[in-house]
Parts: sequence; structure tokens; C-alpha cells
Amino acid sequence: MVVFMREIEANYKGLLVWSAVMSLIVVLLIALYPQFASDQADLEAMLAAFPESMLKAFNMDKVSYGTLIGYYSVQGFLMITLFGSVYAAQLGSHALAKEEEDKTIEFLLARPITRQRLVGEKYLGVGITLALFNLLVGALTVLSFVFVEEGPIPWRELLLLAFAAPLLLHYTFAAAAFLMGTALGRSRTAFSITLGLIFGTYFLQILVNLFDNLAFLRFFSPFVYVDTAEIVLHGRIPALFVMIMVFVVAGCGLLASRVYARRDIFS
Repeated sequence: MVVFMREIEANYKGLLVWSAVMSLIVVLLIALYPQFASDQADLEAMLAAFPESMLKAFNMDKVSYGTLIGYYSVQGFLMITLFGSVYAAQLGSHALAKEEEDKTIEFLLARPITRQRLVGEKYLGVGITLALFNLLVGALTVLSFVFVEEGPIPWRELLLLAFAAPLLLHYTFAAAAFLMGTALGRSRTAFSITLGLIFGTYFLQILVNLFDNLAFLRFFSPFVYVDTAEIVLHGRIPALFVMIMVFVVAGCGLLASRVYARRDIFS
């Protein structure tokens, strides 16, 4: 597991920085909630002033902004999923491609391990790093809820929003970035493509929310898979969408292994 440990060591500084920044953002957003909730009349007036299209785009027509879980699902969850996905794409796209760019691939390939194992340990390193990222940010999110929420805490919905949904989404984009970085051997290109995929599918989710006749496009946006209204109102992530994300993560890993095994590596 030398390659795996090397990957964890290479990622820990970025992990600490990203975790600290995202945790700070989420904690500050949750800390601001009592100011919004202190005057329900002003809050309702503010929401009434929003265009209907804006309410639909961010699920504010379905989720109550007057509850902490509803407020978080609109504000904090968006930050974690969107910007956390950018971090996931960075990790995935750099995992193997950076070794070729930094001319360190010869050192790794000279070790008595197969290319498949090299890919597997790199992939595992990305997965563990993202798991730690979500664990740290999710734990601070839950603690913030405990301190701020005055009523009963909807634990099932909170745990899905704080841990399960972001982790599945981050794994999905990290897997896509890892596959592209492995196939292309250029981290910047792979990261740019994945970045376009992230923001493209995010705006696709907004279109799906806005227009009922575009509902068929929901299968092309991972952000729809972790829809906040579904989680807050029904306390679940649809099993079909969970299976799709798991399939993407597993499929990208297997495909990356096969592609890398057949690639000509230039150091």
C-alpha cells in the first residue's frame, strides 16, 4: 500500500485547507439562521418578493425556508455539493496525471506492482481523502445544527444532507475526473473538462426544476440525484439514483484500470 499512503500524504494539506474553508462557510451560514427566523413576517415578505422561477430553481417552492433544515438545504448544501465537487474533480484529475507531468511516474512503475494495482491504490487514495473531507465538514455541520436548532432535529434528513448525499455526488465527479486524467495524462485538461461537467449538470438541474417538460433530463444531472426536496420531504435518496452513482464510480474505476494498462506512458 505504498502508493496509497503516498497519495494520502500528498493530499492531506489540500484536505485540511478545503475542509477548513467549507466548514467555516457552513458554520457561518447556519449561525446566521436565527436572524432569518427571528422575524417570520419579514422572512415571508422576502420570499414573496422572489420571482416564482427563482423559487422553483432552488426548490424553495417545496422546502420551507422557515426551518433550519430547509434553510440549510438551500444555502449550505449547495455550497458543499457544488464547491466540494470542484475539490473532488481536482483530486481525481490529478491523481495519476500529475505523476506523468511531474516526471515521477518512472519511480512508481519501477516498483514491483502492476499498473492495475497502481490505479487501484490511487483510486482508493482519492476515495479515502474525499471520505475524510465529507466526514470533517459533515461533523461540523451536525454540531452546528445541535447548537442552533431549538426544536427537534430531523436526524435522518440531516445525516443524508450532511454525509450521504454530498459523498455520493463527490465520488461521482471524482470518478469521472479520475478516468479522464488517466486516459489523457494531462491533469489540467481533465480538470477543465470535469469542471465544465460539474457546472453544466448543475445548471441542467435548474432547468429540470424550472420546466416540467424537461423532466427526462434528470438522469443526466447528478445534482438531481441528490435533490434536496426529496431528502427533506421524504427522508431518502431514490434507490435508482444511488445505484446509478455507485455504477458510475465502479465503472470509471474499472475502465481507468483497463485504459491505463494499455496506455503508452511517456516520462
